[in-house]
Amino acid sequence: MNPLKLLTLLLSIFFLAGCDEDPKPTCQNYEVNLGPFYLEQSSRDLFPYSSTDSNLVFKNQFSEELILSLAFLRKDTTVITYFDQCPFDSLTDVPYVVEREQLLATFINDSLDWSIQFTFRAAYSLPKHTVTGEYDEAEIFFLNLTPGFGSVVSSLIVHKSGQVPSFFNRFHSSITLGSRTFEDVFSTYSIPQNPPRYLIYMNYEFGIVGIEDTAQGQLWVVE
Repeated sequence: MNPLKLLTLLLSIFFLAGCDEDPKPTCQNYEVNLGPFYLEQSSRDLFPYSSTDSNLVFKNQFSEELILSLAFLRKDTTVITYFDQCPFDSLTDVPYVVEREQLLATFINDSLDWSIQFTFRAAYSLPKHTVTGEYDEAEIFFLNLTPGFGSVVSSLIVHKSGQVPSFFNRFHSSITLGSRTFEDVFSTYSIPQNPPRYLIYMNYEFGIVGIEDTAQGQLWVVE
């Protein structure tokens, strides 16, 4: 073989052997970041509370009043992490970090051991890991203020589209609470044999319209 051709061949082999192929992506230490996702304007318009709502007044069947005071109202973003399928390996789960905008109002009563947190936030749909405005959701949490107890006493989660599995809530096209009738109301899902201490009733027109204390047998209806 021509010495020059032989040298060229040897150099080519040496060069190819010394070049690493592009490393294949792996799931090790892999993290998927999604967002930030923002509320649709239509969702913002539905948020039922403003800084002028300093108090929420409810009455029970005995005309006793329950007053919840607005502790704070704010707009910010929240970050949650969940685990789902790695894009490179269907058998491996990796963290998905989701940042989404929320509107939040918290109401308290100094004589009670719980507060109410009413939140609108952008929601995400699985498994596509995308957010669409129709899935923006409202969340209402009763937060236990007693040290040493679980933080969430009761909760109600409602997607704006209303298309939510029934184990999240119950929908009432019309419902009478006390002496008032409300339209398009969502309420906490409750198993008759084991109901939560508090049932929550809400709609987009008024926000929280009713609070039912199943232990005390009292229904508090917004004025």
